[in-house]
Formats: sequence, structure tokens, C-alpha cells
Amino acid sequence: ADAAGAGAADAAGTSAAGRLQACKDGAVAASGLGSALVRRMLGEKPDLGKAWEEEKAEMKRREEEDLQALRQELVERGPSEEDVRVNALAGKAAEIERRMAARRQAAAKTKARAAARQRSATVMSALQPQAVPEPWCAVLDGASGRWYYYNQETNATSWEAPAVTEQVLERPEEPPALWSLEFHSASAAWYYHNTATGE
Repeated sequence: ADAAGAGAADAAGTSAAGRLQACKDGAVAASGLGSALVRRMLGEKPDLGKAWEEEKAEMKRREEEDLQALRQELVERGPSEEDVRVNALAGKAAEIERRMAARRQAAAKTKARAAARQRSATVMSALQPQAVPEPWCAVLDGASGRWYYYNQETNATSWEAPAVTEQVLERPEEPPALWSLEFHSASAAWYYHNTATGE
């Protein structure tokens, strides 16, 4: 009986050991779904490096899925009302800046044209002589480029234009016979000259 009991116990032990091994093999081989606790119970040493790498890979995969879901949600939802307002204001600010730059440029061009006209007027006034009374005439000096004035009767010259007075502009009546009407440039006055007596 002892032998039968021992044989039964031995068979039971063998079969229990076989079952434990089969459970252990099944747990390890079950598609990697075994937990660390089951592995420890079965006597396996945990591989911390591999477990950590698997955990990191799983976290990264989940993070990518979450990011992809957020991107998709943002695309479906569209821009927020605040984003639309900010973009509109940024566009208006850029347009205002462009217009202000164009106005500054136009003002600078206008100012440059006015300065050029002023220089041109100054040059033109220097180029054109003043109107002078007879017997004076304007002559351009080639060396200086300035006008000087020459009296054809007295051969007098002057850089300044002789003054035109009302006396010069108002010609007196024609003189009687033997008299001629003459203009005295130094005094800018008309006088009568007697051609017979030389007075």
C-alpha cells in the first residue's frame, strides 16, 4: 500500500510538476501577454531592459496616436474665432504699413520734385537776363556764365541790371524841329538835344 501510495504520490508529483512546466511554458509562450507577476511566480527573472524598451515603445505609439487624433480634430474643427480675428488684424496692420510706406515714398518724391523745381527756377533766373531799358542790353559773360549789362551809347558795363523807372517808361512828347529826344542812362531820364547848337 505504501508502494502504491508512493507511486500515486510520485505520479501525482510528476503530473503536478508537468502541469507546472506546461503552465510555465504556456504563460511565457502566450503572445507576450503574461504579466511580470505571473513570470515572477513561475520563477522567471525579469528582464528589466527589455521591459523598459517595450514600455517606452508603447508610450511613444500611444503618444503618436493621440497627436494624430488631435491634428485630425483641429482640421475638422477649423480655426477658432480668435485665430480668425488675429489673422484679420495682422492683415490690416500689414496693409496699413504698406500704405504708410507708399505715402512716405510719395511725400519724398514730391519734396524732391519741389526742390528740383526750385533749383531749376534759380538756374533759369540766372540764365535769363532781366529786362533793361534802351540803350542797355544784356550780355552773357562766357567765363563766369553770368549776365552783365552793357550801355550801347556810353559803353558802360554793370553786373547789376539798371533800374527801370516810371520816367523811363513814360516817353515824353516828341520835341519840336531841330531838337531830338535822348535818354541819359546814368540818370535814367529823357532829355532834349538841340542838333543845330549841340546843346
